[in-house]
Amino acid sequence: MEALARSPQTWMRLLRLYLLRGDCLAIASTPQWVDFVPLGLSKATALRVVLDCLGIDPADVVVFGDGSNDREVFELVGCPVAVAHADPGIIQKARYVTDTVEWSLSSILDGSGYVDSPHMGGTCCSRLVSNTK
Repeated sequence: MEALARSPQTWMRLLRLYLLRGDCLAIASTPQWVDFVPLGLSKATALRVVLDCLGIDPADVVVFGDGSNDREVFELVGCPVAVAHADPGIIQKARYVTDTVEWSLSSILDGSGYVDSPHMGGTCCSRLVSNTK
């Protein structure tokens, strides 16, 4: 469940409602946004289920993210891409950084956004800024 809190009172209500139950974790992606996730689950666990069902190797997946709720999924996939305004911790985990997801997806889908990459079987995002570690 995701929630957008527009006031401190809304935050407190959400925290009391979900956290005091003890069966979920709250991850603040931005100062205005919080994800409530059942304990032991994340975007990565959900993506892993989908990829297993489809027979897709996580190393062949491109994921875009910008918040702390993307940390585990960035560790799962072969090509994590952070948006330029992302949380600094996410940018550190990213393989690439882009200014907009829309531009990057368009570039990937039209074939102009690919370069050789050992992790992607010869394809991954290009015209993105490499985030060399």
